[in-house]
Amino acid sequence: MRYHLRLIFFYALFTVFGCSSEPPEPNVQQVNSTLFEQLFSSAEFDILDRAGSLLDTPSVAITDNPSLQHLHDKRTYVSLACYWWPDPDSEDGLPYIRRDGEVNPETRGNASDLPKLIDMAQRVELLTMAYLISGDENFSAKAVDQIYTWFLNPETAMLPHLEHAQMVRGLNHGRSYGVIDTWWLIRVVEAIPVLRQSVYWSDQTEFKLQKWFTHYLNWLRNSEFGLQEKQSANNHGTWFDVQVVNFSLFVGQSDYALHHLNKITKTRLSDQIRFTGRQHREVNRPRPEHYSIYNLSGWLKLAQMADQFELKLDSQTGLLTGKFHDALVYLIRRMQDKSVADLLDPWDRTDTDNLYINLMMDAWAMYNKPVFKYKAMMVFQEVQHDGLPVLTPENYLEMRKLFSDETFTSSDIYEIHTEFLNFD
Repeated sequence: MRYHLRLIFFYALFTVFGCSSEPPEPNVQQVNSTLFEQLFSSAEFDILDRAGSLLDTPSVAITDNPSLQHLHDKRTYVSLACYWWPDPDSEDGLPYIRRDGEVNPETRGNASDLPKLIDMAQRVELLTMAYLISGDENFSAKAVDQIYTWFLNPETAMLPHLEHAQMVRGLNHGRSYGVIDTWWLIRVVEAIPVLRQSVYWSDQTEFKLQKWFTHYLNWLRNSEFGLQEKQSANNHGTWFDVQVVNFSLFVGQSDYALHHLNKITKTRLSDQIRFTGRQHREVNRPRPEHYSIYNLSGWLKLAQMADQFELKLDSQTGLLTGKFHDALVYLIRRMQDKSVADLLDPWDRTDTDNLYINLMMDAWAMYNKPVFKYKAMMVFQEVQHDGLPVLTPENYLEMRKLFSDETFTSSDIYEIHTEFLNFD
């Protein structure tokens, strides 16, 4: 009954507003698997080369920042709100004013620990990927050392809280919005299954790392900032959930992960994705495609974790609510004539190309539709000038298999056309 009501509503809407239900035909190109194999091998060499350059460099520590040594405890994480700038009408620039979507370069310099947090996470994933590719224990040893330096060494380990994250000069000493900074820690946790295979990983290392994340989870769940961020309606709320569920699973609190997915995460969907697939809280931002990719990437991670409990987050939706599939279709159509390179902001440092490839790979795993596989391969080809974006280990193995085993024939291309124009 609900399905038929939706059809009637959609038909009336399209009739009244003169909307077309059929998008322009996508520009699908023939895929040359031999070329992709060459590109992939070159990208793997680039990963090994970049990871190799890290082997003789000191691991990144939160205590490295000389401009923040005035802190009572230099292990305290501090960052500045990225979209806040000095007030040109104020003599000293205070208090800062907001310019949404425009990253203040000051927030990516020595006044903030965020650049070091990003460097740490990217080093762990790069070294882990190099270890996965080569089996060389030197890479895993360095990855484990980086984790030890940032999380476990009593002298250099970050304190497990964000009381002073994304502060606004002249207004406060920290905000709940700072919780979004630690979405980068998801990259670290995703590397652990690969690192467990290394001779340099130990039960003691895992136990101590789980202890750190347990403390951080307690802060996320019970602090004023954590509770405020839990109420966020946009991508902040999505990535709060990703962190809580991911870290809960890592520390063995699966019951709490399931509870959060059921009680908190499922209720967000109806307010975030419309029946058209439009993520209305993201597309109204100054960088709509970037935020749509970022938010939907978090949702598919949540969907994968929910699958462990045989829970379908979008199994029940309201009349106007879309599903993940709808959001993926909408996003692909918006991205049809856009380059992911154009979405990158050098000051933001969010690797949107990385997120988009992983998003398409996750979508392919979820729905087994050729268009998602095709889009992942096309984005991979597009960003080759920057080398291979670091995929999650699981997606790396799947993409490696694609380039070795898959060839798109003319009939496959036709199927992709048909698939794209006739999503159910």
